[in-house]
Amino acid sequence: MATIFGKFGSGIAETILGTPDNDTISPLGGFDLVDGGAGLDTVVVLAGSNQFSVARKGNLVYVDTISSASGGGDQLRLRDVERISFTDSKLALDLDPTQSAGQAVLLIGAVMGREAVLSNKELMGVGIGLFDQGLSMLALSGLVMRLPIWTDLAGGNSSSHIANYLLTRAQGAAPSSEALAAAVATLDHGAEGEFLAQLAQSGTNISRVDLVGIAQHGLGFV
Repeated sequence: MATIFGKFGSGIAETILGTPDNDTISPLGGFDLVDGGAGLDTVVVLAGSNQFSVARKGNLVYVDTISSASGGGDQLRLRDVERISFTDSKLALDLDPTQSAGQAVLLIGAVMGREAVLSNKELMGVGIGLFDQGLSMLALSGLVMRLPIWTDLAGGNSSSHIANYLLTRAQGAAPSSEALAAAVATLDHGAEGEFLAQLAQSGTNISRVDLVGIAQHGLGFV
């Protein structure tokens, strides 16, 4: 793990390169390009998140001070940077379906819905942290299946209750009898977490939680 600092302050552009390891990079302001390279890289911004706008354009993420829209302020351009750490929260940028934050969005979204993904920053922080530790979607799905949450969420903890709840949430409508029967069979006879992992990674769920839309501006977590 490397800690890297910028050399110049506001008004000066520089390129800051990361290492192949997990880097913590602290630009000093200005119009900097930060290329994190490989690893899980975090850019530190010593200000609150409400002072910045974040938007993905092509292969870069632009972090602008709010004042820059009216002709002033600094701008960071980020490439291969996975996280931004503000003084009040963090922002995940690693939101492809196979990356840690993306997988957390898909799993928690499949169980709790898009609203929880966007509003519960503490829960998202827990999920992202577990994926960062290297746990697989199957392993974490199995853990979720063992939690005592299903009676409250699904109205019961039988395979039929759980399958109906998860399919309805992912699809936006009640499942057919055939789809429900297939889901119950997987829950009863498949590996622990198999059904939830498959559902979370499905194209239907990716669209339902709007992973592509979330990735445009990053996901807040603590």
